[in-house]
Order: sequence, then structure tokens, then C-alpha cells
Amino acid sequence: MKLLFDHDVPDDTAYGLSAQGHQVFRLRDLINPETPDEEVLRYAAKHDFVLITCNRDDFLEAARQFLMPE
Repeated sequence: MKLLFDHDVPDDTAYGLSAQGHQVFRLRDLINPETPDEEVLRYAAKHDFVLITCNRDDFLEAARQFLMPE
């Protein structure tokens, strides 16, 4: 499983999951951390990542728009 950690997720969490054999990537290592949420979701989907964030509420509207575009 490929996990994409948003910049707000503690590095200790990433290290722990990586030690258990998961592929863990940090957003800040791949794209600009200031990238809008909608673009982060597109990036994650395009590269088959599961996005992990501590800001779930920030991504809810972006996810609705991504999954159900008008």
C-alpha cells in the first residue's frame, strides 16, 4: 500500500508504518506543501496513493468535488 502523508501528519507515524512494510511518502518531498487540496487529491489518485491527513475537514469539500464533479 502506498501512503501519502500530508504535511500535518507526524513523522513518527510515517516511520512506524514504514517499519511495518508500508510504502510511505511525505507530501513535502513530492510536491509543494502549499498545493491546493484539490490538486493534492488529484496527485494522490493519479499515483495510486492513500492520502493520510490530520485535516480531514479541509479535504471534505475537495473530495466531494473530485468524486462528483458538476
